[in-house]
Amino acid sequence: MKKALKIIGIVFVAMIVIIAGGLFYLSQGLSEGEDVTLIGWNLEGVEDGVYQGSFNFKRWSNTLKVTVEDEKIVEIEVVDDVTFVRDGVSSQLFDAIIDKQDIPEDLVSEATITSKAYIKAIEDALIKE
Repeated sequence: MKKALKIIGIVFVAMIVIIAGGLFYLSQGLSEGEDVTLIGWNLEGVEDGVYQGSFNFKRWSNTLKVTVEDEKIVEIEVVDDVTFVRDGVSSQLFDAIIDKQDIPEDLVSEATITSKAYIKAIEDALIKE
């Protein structure tokens, strides 16, 4: 009986450590991510083609391919996605960007940092200085 209680105690402590570590990982960089500044892009003079861009910031690092035709974004493809992305965030955001041809005023709710990370990768693809 003592042995069973000891094993249960060890499993319980291990679960607490794993959960605490996961919460720490998921929350790491939240305040810095919220402060990321978006600058947008101007497609005037951008030649037709596929441009690749990346944004590297903790679990929000990603790489995208942006297809431009007639000075318009026509497709955005995820090459390397952010860690723990919520379903539908990328497609909802990319559809809004393609429709508006600019940064949507209201980023995908409950995924602001993820949305900013995608937009920073698009900026990287389209703004080569």
